[in-house]
Amino acid sequence: MRCSPYFLLKVIHVHLVHAQSVQYLINLLDT
Repeated sequence: MRCSPYFLLKVIHVHLVHAQSVQYLINLLDT
């Protein structure tokens, strides 16, 4: 399985969205 630039961008995008979701949940629970 070769890592194309598109694949890397997709993985990075998913990780960023996941990180933002976790941060959002933490903010909700922290109120």
